[in-house]
Amino acid sequence: MIDKEWVLTDNDRFRICRKLERGLYELYQIHFMSPLRDADKETDVYVIAHDLVSAGNIDKSVFMLYGFDSIEAVKEQFGDDWERILAEWNFEVDSSNRDNILMINSNPYLTWEKARKLICQLSGFTCDLFMNTMMRKKEYSSGRYRFSYVPETKSVRIEKEDKSEIYSVKSGEEMDDLIYMRSLPFGICQYCGLPKEAGYQYEIIFFCCKEELEPYMDDLYGEGNWRRECWGEKECSYEYREGKESPWKEELIHYVEWI
Repeated sequence: MIDKEWVLTDNDRFRICRKLERGLYELYQIHFMSPLRDADKETDVYVIAHDLVSAGNIDKSVFMLYGFDSIEAVKEQFGDDWERILAEWNFEVDSSNRDNILMINSNPYLTWEKARKLICQLSGFTCDLFMNTMMRKKEYSSGRYRFSYVPETKSVRIEKEDKSEIYSVKSGEEMDDLIYMRSLPFGICQYCGLPKEAGYQYEIIFFCCKEELEPYMDDLYGEGNWRRECWGEKECSYEYREGKESPWKEELIHYVEWI
């Protein structure tokens, strides 16, 4: 079966993949580069990798690098997904060697958020993180709720542990509406796409941890134009400024727990 729809296969690298024809895959991902030093400050920068990969033309050194000694062993381990897995491995190796890095206006270096947005723009990928994450994970539990992807209806079934509440949604927007209408005890993380019982709420956007929130702040205000003050293991306040000479203002970000 040829499925030309993009699928998010790796949240950490924001890797998306689609099958164009038998054995041929197109892939994008964000690749971390060593921090760049600007004056006395180091800044994490990222690049975008993009390529077309034919699973039938992959050298055996690639799958051997991932601990497999034959194509048959890869097929046995991954079943119907073996071609895509091979394509992703080859793509990953080429990314590490910088063989498939995109030059953006003659400069490949981006922030994480800008790289993510540009991948969506270039590929036409709709970043429905919740649905894409559930398609990949198949099942997930968060607190008192269990989530399972139903491929026949391309929907996610949500049920309470005691089976007293059962819902079904076909998009992240439907999931957001359901959370709002039913006051369900979790939010959907803006970056990992998974339901979480605790995290950081910024207006209507939810982040499951500071490591997900703060790159967003870098992209929104620029590095050095926001700061945080923590008074506990998780509780923090955030401030921002519109420029180095501007006064600091409080940002409406707060830690939430749905219990």
